[in-house]
Amino acid sequence: MNDAESEPIERAVSAAFPDREVDRLTDVGPSWNGANETVGVVFDDGGRAFLKVALADESHRLGRERAVLRYVGAHGHLPVPGVLAADPGGDPAYLATAPAPGRELLGVHEGA
Repeated sequence: MNDAESEPIERAVSAAFPDREVDRLTDVGPSWNGANETVGVVFDDGGRAFLKVALADESHRLGRERAVLRYVGAHGHLPVPGVLAADPGGDPAYLATAPAPGRELLGVHEGA
């Protein structure tokens, strides 16, 4: 994350988690969409979350992603991360999720 990206991420963290103390942000690997930046959030209490922030006008994508996660979580047979907070119309737009249940797939992808 560069300096130009850090300011919107800091604003999104504050908006998404106003009542939580953040210990640190972590790198989560490659982004599949250059218009977004995703960071891991580690809270003082040991909890974790993931925060996707639109660095360009990608708010419609974040709104769709939130809707898909909620729909699949309610009606599907696949485990999906829970939506903790979202503001697709925010400045910046963001989507915060809980860690997905199950094993982390980045390592599986890198090992393939």
